[in-house]
Amino acid sequence: MYTVVPEKQRIFRNFFDQINIVLAEKIAALVPAVRYPTAIKTPSCQKAYIHSMNQRVAKVIPSRSPPPYQLSYGQFLIMIYQTTVSTSLAVIIAAAFPLKASAEDLNINFTGTIPSVVKINSTSPGPIQNTPEQEFQSDDPTPAILNITHTTGIVLSITNITDNGTVLSGSKTYNDLDLINAKVKDGDNLLIQSEISPSGRSTPVYPLNVASAVQAAVTSGKEYPVYLEITNISGLLPQGIYKIRVSVLITPQ
Repeated sequence: MYTVVPEKQRIFRNFFDQINIVLAEKIAALVPAVRYPTAIKTPSCQKAYIHSMNQRVAKVIPSRSPPPYQLSYGQFLIMIYQTTVSTSLAVIIAAAFPLKASAEDLNINFTGTIPSVVKINSTSPGPIQNTPEQEFQSDDPTPAILNITHTTGIVLSITNITDNGTVLSGSKTYNDLDLINAKVKDGDNLLIQSEISPSGRSTPVYPLNVASAVQAAVTSGKEYPVYLEITNISGLLPQGIYKIRVSVLITPQ
């Protein structure tokens, strides 16, 4: 309970705290458009306004509240000052502590396709047959054919020459063969050749893994003939079925 002695203008502790709460909730709803700095200009207007507010307070405060009291001019000014300071502090605090923006992450996916620049369209097996000399080779009219489409320049190389199931008569095997030579051509133009000696009795002149000159790009299939030649230094080639594999590497440039 709060006590006010109007004639001595004495205010007990926390009296204006109660006045601020009551007036903020009750009077603001009744006179929301009042602006203190412009509505009260002279002492006579101020007294009239205080009297009007006292009448409103008497109506809105319930009957169980303390006995009606009158606001003096000094009390009214103190109330206005406290309300103004509270409002100013609220604005300053709101400005000093803005809302924090929360961080968010996202994923961006990239996709793409790199088309093949080299396409092997087809290969044909290379028949090999005997010749009057001590050779067993694929004749020029019947080489193996490598058909390639390449939209960029390429180089070719022979990376290996291996046994693919050769069966010879007697005690002879693939490792008894003295020299095997493979060639890749462009028409009659020799691009690359390599050779090996399974028996070790011959010294290869053209090693494996040597790249050809760069071949120009083509927009449609181009044929590259592949030739094979088998030679025996010590005598005739042994009878049997010869199966030999030539590995060709095509490298885009």
